[in-house]
Amino acid sequence: MNDLNSISVADMMAALARLPADARLVVTHSGYYCYDDFADIYAPTPVDANGDRVMYPADAVAWSIGHSHQSY
Repeated sequence: MNDLNSISVADMMAALARLPADARLVVTHSGYYCYDDFADIYAPTPVDANGDRVMYPADAVAWSIGHSHQSY
């Protein structure tokens, strides 16, 4: 997973701190086969370098906070 696909917790906290306290967040997705405007939001999930879920957080290279399902 490269830096274009992730953000540090410190950077995210700094960005969120600039939002109004009552701001609401959504996760959007795009692609040819997306049927909804918004993606489902899940609790942070540990993932490997391919974006696949890992069983143990110590094995994670990042944490996924959204989901975009595409059908082919």
